Amino acid sequence: MDWIWNNARWLWNQLANAAAWGWNAFINWWNGLAGWIRTTINFFISGALWDAFVEIRRYFGWW
Repeated sequence: MDWIWNNARWLWNQLANAAAWGWNAFINWWNGLAGWIRTTINFFISGALWDAFVEIRRYFGWW
């Protein structure tokens, strides 16, 4: 990343613009979903993230 920043600033700018465009496209899609769909997705994702966190803690013996 440092090399791109120092030697190919034009590429860095294109990468940053592409990331911003992708994020904005995702937010527009997300906001276009019905509220109950977003709530359902949030419910399942938060559960999956918690399960992953618990398993990582168990794997490393932190629990």
